Amino acid sequence: MAYQRMIANPSRVFRLRIAGFVGLLLLAVAGSALLAVLSERAADRTIGRLADVELESALLARQFRTAVDELHSALLRVGRDPAADSASAIDQRRQRLSRWLTERNDMERSVQVHRVLAELGVELRSYFRSLDWVAARPGGFETPLERAELASFDDMAVRLQSLADDFDAVHDAQERTLLEDSLIAVRILRNLVFGCVGLLVIGIAVLSVLLYRGVVRPLRAQLVARDE
Repeated sequence: MAYQRMIANPSRVFRLRIAGFVGLLLLAVAGSALLAVLSERAADRTIGRLADVELESALLARQFRTAVDELHSALLRVGRDPAADSASAIDQRRQRLSRWLTERNDMERSVQVHRVLAELGVELRSYFRSLDWVAARPGGFETPLERAELASFDDMAVRLQSLADDFDAVHDAQERTLLEDSLIAVRILRNLVFGCVGLLVIGIAVLSVLLYRGVVRPLRAQLVARDE
């Protein structure tokens, strides 16, 4: 009976079709808008992650620089401060630098970063060999360093600090490139969403014209013929 009433009342059938069509349109537009919002939020999170990576890179380099400074300061106190246990202080700072280098080699995946770490490792081992020579000389760490020895350690410390800067720059550039690629992908997704919305609107307009020609115009012709 309900179907017969719908057939007997074409305007009602048309209204139901239009209502369903509009509902689907609104649902599609709402879904596209939601995807666009989610894409924008993902882009914001990517930018925030980029800032975090930059901070992490700077922190790692700062840790190494601090360890080098502390080791070099301990060397300057060799034989000059009887109350200080120079051998123990130097050994602790030496182990800290070794752990930092080992952890970075295990965690890093970039070829360029590993190249810088390899150079840093070579320079660090040279520094440690000089420490071993100081420990093996008569008096060991209880005898003050000569001026030439201090100058040599100063030069090595400067080179280590420079390599730490190189590590910071390369590490930061690698992570920045990766995150920028992610950000570009998110923006492309957002543009695709808006493009889909535009195509959806165009498709709705075309379907509306076809609906008018295929449904509304024949129904109108039938009504006119029935009235006549």
